[in-house]
Amino acid sequence: MAQYFTDEQKRVAVDRYFECRNSSVVVEELGYPSVTALLEWAKLDSRWDRPVRKYKQRSHEEKLAVVADYLDGSCSVREIAERHKISPSQVSRWAKQYLRRGPEALKPKAKKGVPVSRRNDKVRPDPTPPPEQVPDEGLREYCEQLKFENDVLRAELDLFAKKARASARKVSPTPRNRS
Repeated sequence: MAQYFTDEQKRVAVDRYFECRNSSVVVEELGYPSVTALLEWAKLDSRWDRPVRKYKQRSHEEKLAVVADYLDGSCSVREIAERHKISPSQVSRWAKQYLRRGPEALKPKAKKGVPVSRRNDKVRPDPTPPPEQVPDEGLREYCEQLKFENDVLRAELDLFAKKARASARKVSPTPRNRS
């Protein structure tokens, strides 16, 4: 059931919030609204002085600049964070990643997509050349052996996947109520 508040109720709650700057206290004192609703109302007020934070993707070069400032050691983590408009914990995290794994650790990760199915009925490109294109007879036999082993492994993987799906169906996600 949705609750509706009058403009007067909202004004009283927001005024009280700006007096004490503690949303939990205001909600407890007034008995309304939720902390989330109160903060949403407060953000609409002209007295709201905090920037509305939004996640910003940083480039590899920007991250390296932050780490370079950190490694320079001429200013504190807090000063670096303020200069680059990020949190101090983010400065520390990037510096730690850089020191552990180098500049590659700060590169953006590839976006995750839909996993490739391992089913045999899917068409997959064959990475090995056709036997007639392989000049050496020993190499040709080796390629055929690898193809056979690959087919066997794919079949085993499909069997494991089918067993896993079947056992997942058998397990009930919630216990049945026996009354």
